[in-house]
Amino acid sequence: MTITVTENATVSISASLAGVPPADSCTVTVSAGAGVSNLTPAGSSHTVARGSAFTLTFTLASGYANPQVTAGGSAVTPTQSSGTYTVTITVTENATVSISATLTPATGVTGIEAGDFVVATIYYNIAGQEVRKPAMSGIYLIKETYFSGKVTITKRLIIVND
Repeated sequence: MTITVTENATVSISASLAGVPPADSCTVTVSAGAGVSNLTPAGSSHTVARGSAFTLTFTLASGYANPQVTAGGSAVTPTQSSGTYTVTITVTENATVSISATLTPATGVTGIEAGDFVVATIYYNIAGQEVRKPAMSGIYLIKETYFSGKVTITKRLIIVND
């Protein structure tokens, strides 16, 4: 646009830059990976006043742990309270906040005991009769006594190869 002024005059020009944040604000872009839920504030793009604090809260879905957060490429450690994680950053320029979590596989193992070993094993057939050692394939109850005195009884299918 060109404006030519040929005599003394007051000229007023205004412009609108739709979608462009003011110079005193920044855009924070948030991306959340699998297992990250209940992200507050919701949405992926936020306009924040330059120099102000921006706080995100989130939770992890069942089976996920160890959230990793980066802001502007730097690692940020979230705080945790009652299963809710919180991250606060001071925004001085446009930034991207990325949140990810680690999927923890379910193992079904509830505990491992070290230093205890089996000192006696007794086999029982399905009728409850003690047998010296399974001579044929079938379901057996196995009573194991450990050095510590602990006793376990398990039901197992034992296959005997002839």
